[in-house]
Amino acid sequence: MRMIVIPRLGGPEVLTMIEVEQPTPRPDEVLIKLRFAGLTYGDIYQREGTYRKGALLKESEAPLRIGGEGAGTVAMVGANVTHLKEGDDVVYCECLGSYAEYAAVPAWRVVKIPTGIRFQDAAAVFSLGGTAHYLAHDTGKLRPGLSCLIHAGAGGLGHLLIQFAKMLGASVLTTVGNEAKARFRHHMRTRDEISRRAEGILSAMRDGRLRVAVCRTFPLSKPVRLTVSSSRGRRLARFFCRSLERSRRFGFQQRSEAAGFLRQNQFNPP
Repeated sequence: MRMIVIPRLGGPEVLTMIEVEQPTPRPDEVLIKLRFAGLTYGDIYQREGTYRKGALLKESEAPLRIGGEGAGTVAMVGANVTHLKEGDDVVYCECLGSYAEYAAVPAWRVVKIPTGIRFQDAAAVFSLGGTAHYLAHDTGKLRPGLSCLIHAGAGGLGHLLIQFAKMLGASVLTTVGNEAKARFRHHMRTRDEISRRAEGILSAMRDGRLRVAVCRTFPLSKPVRLTVSSSRGRRLARFFCRSLERSRRFGFQQRSEAAGFLRQNQFNPP
C-alpha cells in the first residue's frame, strides 16, 4: 500500500510517498481502509521537529509516520474486537499513520460515524470537536451570563469552540490574527473582537467585557480556565505573561513585546 512518511525534518517538501506492506490488525485492533486523513497543526509541528525541541531525526527513527487521525471503512477486525465489524464507517484519532491507504488502529480509539456525516467532515472535526466540547463544558463550564475569550477564533479549534460557547448561552469575545480571519469570524456573530495584543486583552478585562478566559498557550500546553475576579484581572494577566514567555521557545518572538507591556503595567508573574 502507499503511505506518506517523513524521512527527515523540514518543510512540506520532505513529505515522501513510499510503498509499504499492508498492516495486519492485532487481536485488539481494526484495519481501516482510509478515505480521509485529518490535517492539523500537530502534523506540521511533527514534520518540522517542534515536538523534538531541536533534536535531529536519528537514522533508526526514519522514516516517521505522520497523520494522527482519519476516517474510513473497517476492512478487518481483530479477534478480541466486539463493538465493530467489517464494513462499518468509522473515525479515530491519536494514532499515527493516517497519511496512508490503510491503518491498523487500537479498537478503543475507533468510533462509528453517525448516519448522514461525511467521511471528510468526521475526519476534520473528531479531534478538534472533542477538544472544543470539553473546553466549553468541562474546563470553561460556560453558561448564560458568562463571557469568554477565545483566542484564534478563526482557527480550526477556535471556530468550533465559538459555536459550543454560543450553544451554551455564553457571550463570546475572540481574537484573530488578520483582517481575512476577522471577516471569517464575523459571520459567526460573536459579540466582540478584541486585539490579540496585550493592550486589547487588558482593556477587555478592565471594562468588564471579559469574565472567563479559556486559554491555550503555544504549543504543547494544556488549556486553563481562569475567572477574572478583580478589576485589574491579575490572575489572567499573570498566566498570560507566563504563556507569552513560554511561547518564545517555539519561535514566537513577537510575544516578548506583550510580556514587557504586562510588566510595565504591574501585571508581574509570580
